[in-house]
Amino acid sequence: MFDVVARPLKLYNESLDASQREAVSFALAQRELAIVHGPPGTGKTTTLVEIILQAVQQGLKVLCCAPSNVAVDNLVERLAGHRARILRLGHPARLLEPIQQHSLDAVLAHSDNAQIVADIRKDIDQAFVRVPVMCPVAAAKGLSLSLMERLIEGYGEQVVRMLRVQYRMHQAIMQWASEELYGGRLAAHPSVAQRLLR
Repeated sequence: MFDVVARPLKLYNESLDASQREAVSFALAQRELAIVHGPPGTGKTTTLVEIILQAVQQGLKVLCCAPSNVAVDNLVERLAGHRARILRLGHPARLLEPIQQHSLDAVLAHSDNAQIVADIRKDIDQAFVRVPVMCPVAAAKGLSLSLMERLIEGYGEQVVRMLRVQYRMHQAIMQWASEELYGGRLAAHPSVAQRLLR
């Protein structure tokens, strides 16, 4: 069901490391699902931007989501640097200022139906105020698990690739996390492995 086909890629970002390149190829070869994960500093956003750009180049439409507005804004900012066509969904008050030009509200504000959209937005905002963030019944039926946890539980490791090189921490600082959380699979990139504060 999940066959990985090696295809030569012309990368937008030639500086991707081996695990990032492998994650890009893996994700593009999947028909249904691919999970790319890694600790902070391993280049998840960089890898995801490459996957998105490659998918768009293949004529695919891409929908991205993330657990925070800042994470989505980082993606939008990086993709905008490649002149990708982007539509950022989300409440304008929660978007970083440079990203707002890509927001749905900014795009719709220039359309002929701007007033109708504003009325609908007001109705939606009022409805959200009355809805509770997690229902106990929903949590008991599995909605307390993250989407990633549910997907891994359902599909197993065959849909997962982990980024293994981290670019932010001295190797002594990341060693504990590598051993305790990632089975010793992390390595510090040479550019940060011995870096000190002084």
